[in-house]
Amino acid sequence: MLSTVNATAASLNIEPSACAHRPHVIETHTEVFRSFTFEAADFLPNVADGHKGGELHCHSFKLIVAVRGIADPHSGFVVDFATIDVAVRQLIDQLDRNLLNDVLKNPTCENLAHRLWNRLGISGLSYLELWDSPTSGCRIIAAQSQPGRLPHIRPHAHRRSQSGPTTGRVAVGYRHAPMTD
Repeated sequence: MLSTVNATAASLNIEPSACAHRPHVIETHTEVFRSFTFEAADFLPNVADGHKGGELHCHSFKLIVAVRGIADPHSGFVVDFATIDVAVRQLIDQLDRNLLNDVLKNPTCENLAHRLWNRLGISGLSYLELWDSPTSGCRIIAAQSQPGRLPHIRPHAHRRSQSGPTTGRVAVGYRHAPMTD
């Protein structure tokens, strides 16, 4: 543990002796998030007759995507926001101004949130919030690897982004899958 504290302190230009008695100060995790909006229509096929969700209606969605990890000592990033933007925009572009029933059989807020979560593929994803109105939504939260301790996440820290080796931005891999069933 002490060698980890010394190495971390050195990478941050902090005197190791100043941190040895408080390793929790050095071993913190940071959560960064981005929010997005999109518009879409749906109707819920599995609700009781007369339920207002059963009729065709529109939503102004707000999506919040959060990534948790340890900031790279060189770049200062947990993840470059541009990486989150690219991954999320590819999915939102398939939904924005469309009928959600074309991509989900039962497009509840919960089902859509899980669909987005499963297709984002961003390393270190800690939670995703999907608001289908100004007062309602749902949140999916990543399970912790150990109770009370967050996992150490610094994916692909050795790779630099395409913008060049001098930018110091860490590239994080993601996968993209079509939204349709």
